[in-house]
Amino acid sequence: MSTVSRISGATMKTKKGFSILQNIEKLLAYMIRPSYQVKPLSDIIENDDDKYISHHPGDNSGSPRIKTQSLDNTLYIKCILHELRTPITNISIGLHLLKEQIENKDTQTIVIDTIDSLEFLKNVITKFAMVQNGNIVLNPFEPFSFQMMMNEINTLLTYNLAEYNVVFRCHIDPNVSVWFFGDAHNIQHVIINLLKNAIKYRDINRINTVVVNITAGPLISGEQIVRISIKDGNDHLLPHIKEKLFQAFNTTTGSGLGLYICKTITELHDGEISHHFIDQVGNEFIVLLPLKIVDIPNNHIENRLYKVLHVDDSALNRKLMCKFLLTLPLFEVIYSAENGTEAMKQMEKNANNIHIVLVDKNMPVMNGYQTVKAMRRASYTGLIFGLTGDNSQDDIEGFIMCGADYVFVKPFDGIQLVLIRKFIEKYGPERPTDKMITKINNALEWV
Repeated sequence: MSTVSRISGATMKTKKGFSILQNIEKLLAYMIRPSYQVKPLSDIIENDDDKYISHHPGDNSGSPRIKTQSLDNTLYIKCILHELRTPITNISIGLHLLKEQIENKDTQTIVIDTIDSLEFLKNVITKFAMVQNGNIVLNPFEPFSFQMMMNEINTLLTYNLAEYNVVFRCHIDPNVSVWFFGDAHNIQHVIINLLKNAIKYRDINRINTVVVNITAGPLISGEQIVRISIKDGNDHLLPHIKEKLFQAFNTTTGSGLGLYICKTITELHDGEISHHFIDQVGNEFIVLLPLKIVDIPNNHIENRLYKVLHVDDSALNRKLMCKFLLTLPLFEVIYSAENGTEAMKQMEKNANNIHIVLVDKNMPVMNGYQTVKAMRRASYTGLIFGLTGDNSQDDIEGFIMCGADYVFVKPFDGIQLVLIRKFIEKYGPERPTDKMITKINNALEWV
């Protein structure tokens, strides 16, 4: 088979895969509609993507023909989300790393198409995970900082911005208080959703810039009204789309839930969200949030610059990890070593300057277990995070028994990096001898 035909066949498979993802999304959208019951897949998924709900012939009511079954829709959705989330994330990160090593442009195109398809499904999963029986529930309110939130968003969207050549700018006015009280996770979701839309609907023939501007009104009774403006240079929304912009299931592509969820989250904070046109070209979304101001949390460690030692026998992994870690202003210097022996030499030279260690398990000369043991025997009291490609309890327990504080299963991605950042910002790199790190509610905690 020629190279051209192989590429063509792979491209067809990619497009077919994307169609399957769209059908999965439609199935989820149909199942979660309030008062609807599950229909057989053959009735929901058809060859024509726009006809996934069938009707009685001659029925002008617009009501779908329902074949009822005694099934728990919510349980189905939770099971689907649980089973899909982890493998999709791992495959996506792996493809991003693979793409950088591919020189053939046609093959790169196939990988990029596949990444786009996975990103499409990841977005769907995120949206549906927030909808429970037709309602969106806020998390318990907690102190949060917009500066820290925007740093995290910049890290999480690194691949999206680079992939589509979009320039991202953010400005936070000095009048904005440092700490607020609210559902930080869902407020962040609103901003990310609006930014992803701006990236998704970019004009490939123009230089694309997305600008976030955060300002705040005067302090009144312990509150500030925070104004979050997100501007893009994309074409104006079409009138029929703008008319029902924030309504659920109002879309011809995607789940039709993104802006509906943004509106609901904003209103649950007693806020408002609106859309405006910018001159001849461009759109602006404005989110207004009345938020209570709080003092700096007692358990928050003020920003410091930390030094990290990364131990991995792969030169490519060391280079990528160095760039990855330096995307956060929290880290100042990244030392690297190709095995445990080299790591111990780095320890001897920089014993008092290494706050955190990331060490891979499988290495020549001295493996991860041996390296961690050697560091603890040398009285190293900083944090040690193990990295392993084997998601087995034996691997994790092996690292912990040798002296590691926590173990991440590779590939190491933005989500895991954010976990470390939040943990360091909260507790610092100091290591209590009578506690261990445990993941609780998507956060690392000393227990």
